[in-house]
Order: sequence, then C-alpha cells, then structure tokens
Amino acid sequence: MVKKSLLKGLAIVHGVLMLVLAVIAVIPIISNEIDFGLAIVIAVIVFNGMFIIAASFYLGRKSLNFERSLKIKTESYKRETEHLKASNNQQSNFTEKMLSIHRGMLRRLNTAASKLYEGKRILNDNVKRVNEKSNLCQEEKKGMCDVYKNDFINSMLSGCNGFLRETTSDLKNLLDSRLKVKGIDLEVSIAIKTFDRIVESNGDTNGVEIRTIYRDRQSFQDGREIRRVPYTIAGNTAFQECLQDKHYFKNDISQEDMISGEYSNENPACPNNYNCVAVAPIAFIVDAEPHKPHRFYGYIACDVMNLDPSVKVFDKQSADVIYVAANIVGIYLDELRYQWEHLIISNEVELLKAIHASEERI
Repeated sequence: MVKKSLLKGLAIVHGVLMLVLAVIAVIPIISNEIDFGLAIVIAVIVFNGMFIIAASFYLGRKSLNFERSLKIKTESYKRETEHLKASNNQQSNFTEKMLSIHRGMLRRLNTAASKLYEGKRILNDNVKRVNEKSNLCQEEKKGMCDVYKNDFINSMLSGCNGFLRETTSDLKNLLDSRLKVKGIDLEVSIAIKTFDRIVESNGDTNGVEIRTIYRDRQSFQDGREIRRVPYTIAGNTAFQECLQDKHYFKNDISQEDMISGEYSNENPACPNNYNCVAVAPIAFIVDAEPHKPHRFYGYIACDVMNLDPSVKVFDKQSADVIYVAANIVGIYLDELRYQWEHLIISNEVELLKAIHASEERI
C-alpha cells in the first residue's frame, strides 16, 4: 500500500516538473533563445527517460516478486492438492477393501452354516441307520450314536477354529490398512474372548468367566496369553461398556488412568503389551424381534502399543469395523449354539465351556 502511494506521488511530481519544464522551454523559443530552449527540451527528455527507467525498474522488481510469490503459492497449492488426492485415494481404497473383506466374511459365514447343516444331516442319517438295525442291542446302538455325535462335535469345534482364524486374519489386515491410511506405521493385535455361558441383555453377569480363545497369528507367536487366565466382566472397563454400547475404544492409556480407575484391566501384562484398545461385543442381535434379549457370547478385543501420544490409533471408524466383524462372529456362534442344543450331549457340556476346553489352535 505504501509502495503504491509512493509511485502515485512520483507520478504527480513528474507531471508537475514536466509542466514547469515545458513552460520554461516555450519561453526561450518565443524570445528566440533557441539554445536555452534546446537545453530545456533535452533536460525534459533526460528527466523523462530517467523517470521511465526508474519506474520500469520498480515495476519490474514488483512484478518479479509477485511472480515468485505466485509460484510459491501455486506449488504449495499443488502439493496440498496432490496430498488431498492421495489421501482421498487411500480412503477410497480402504473403503473398497473394507467392503470386500466384509463380503468375504459373510460368504464364509454362509459356507460355515451350510457345513453345519450338512454335518447335522449326516449325523441324523447315521443315527437313524443305527437305530434301524435290529441285530444291535440298545447299549450298542447308543455307543455307535455317541461316536457319530462326538465326531460331529469335533468337526464343529474344528470348524469354529477355522472360522475364527480366517476372521481374525481378515480383521487384522483391515485394521492395519486403516492405520496406514492415517499414516501410522503400527500393527494391531487381535484377541477373541468368550464367556463360559451365554449372557442375555440385562441378564446376570455374576460369576461369568471370560477366556481368550483365539489370537491373530502374530500375537499368538509373540506369546500373548491364551486360554490360561480367566477374567471377569466387572474387572475390565471395556467389557462393562460393551454390554451397554456397540463398542469401546481408548487411546493413550496411562498408569494414572489405571490407578484412578478410569480404565481397569485384570491382565497384569496390560501396561507392557498395549496402551490403546478397541473392543466390540460378540452378540446375536434380534432386530426383527426387539422384545427378545440379545445373546452375548464375548468380545473381539484389539490393541496397540503406541509411543507417540499425538497419534490417535483408534477412532469411531476403526471401532465400527470391529463391531461389524463381532456381529458376524456372533451370528456364527449363535448358529453353532442352535446345532449344539439339539444334541443329547449338550445337556452334559455347554457349547462355550467346550470351546474353552478345546486345545486346537492353528
């Protein structure tokens, strides 16, 4: 603004001087003093040339500075645009990957359910065939039927193991991709934890025992706890919250949080293994029959050790991803429960207790 005012001032001064010099130049011509008039004209030309040179130099420098500034701003805008484009592409790729993996989980669920029904059909055919044999006594028939039933039970538990293996692998893949989209070079550990009995909405949770029945391959190979330690709902903040809400997540869990009770966890190894956690309940939700309580089977728990407090590892989107996977596992376990309860042996051993007792892993 000051430079513009200065330029206008110089232009006014230039105009006044030119007018004065022009008058002075006319007077010698009128009085026939040509030499003096010529000198004045030359002076005018020289002054005018100097002014034009000075003005051109000033305007040239100003134009150059403007061009430099414009170039810097253009390059900055270009970088921001490219970064935004890359970020949008990453987000778009993540969304496509998420939908693809969730479709894969649903296909796997459908395949697992079909295998359960086929296994149950084969079991019923075998039992019927044994019972139709007239040359066998009741004790022999029962023994043969029990063998078939135990085979079916083992296939159910083995199928459950495979279903959980593929689901945890897909979920880890998806959550690790989510972190990369956010520019976070960390990996998520995933655990599937189940109750020792089914808990219904607003039901009694006293005495419910929770065990980690499955981990992703990496955390399992790292020696993270599995099956050995029983936990309670009351002793873990995330477990309590997830019976009331669809998920729970917390970043930067500190020692102060645990001392104050803001975050509680019964696992003594917790501070050494992670300080960021996201949990969703494994439940069968009867949307079509809201008067019926939900059946809770356990939780999918994900955690990360993050040493940079400025980085927020888990957010609502990542927690929603876990929630969808937990719902799919809930549907699978509820189908497993349905088949289990139609077996005579189910009166002797509950499904979740049998899963806790199973030692099969990868």
